[in-house]
Amino acid sequence: MSLTTILLFGLAILGFVLLLMIVISSSRTMFGDKITDNDEDEEEYENEEDNNKQEKQVTPKENRSNFKTETACVVFKFDERERLLDEYQHSSIHNEKYGLILETPNGEKFRLACSKTAHKQMPYRETGTFTFRDNKLIKFDSEKHTISDEYTLT
Repeated sequence: MSLTTILLFGLAILGFVLLLMIVISSSRTMFGDKITDNDEDEEEYENEEDNNKQEKQVTPKENRSNFKTETACVVFKFDERERLLDEYQHSSIHNEKYGLILETPNGEKFRLACSKTAHKQMPYRETGTFTFRDNKLIKFDSEKHTISDEYTLT
């Protein structure tokens, strides 16, 4: 080995040691900051759990008051489905969304989401009473049909 090779090797080792010292010293402050952040995060998480427990006790009473009833008829049914093909050309359906567009006797139109079975069973242009919550169908009552949405009953 020549003298220049030994000097270059020594400088490379010295540079590596300095870089390692910089990384270690900066990581100590980063880990120190993260430890205090985790303590605060744990306290916030515990506070959120307490708030969620309080909300769960109040929620069932509030949900009953959120039910709305409207007399209307179905003027349009819509569905949105995403069909995916895998590498073997097998198709699968994802993100199925079904809904109804309703018209009240006043001529106002609004939209409700529903399940696939309720979507299939719902008759066109039959006036009835729609019970819903947060734009999701709960139940439809008319002289000929009574349709309950299976997903929103629970």
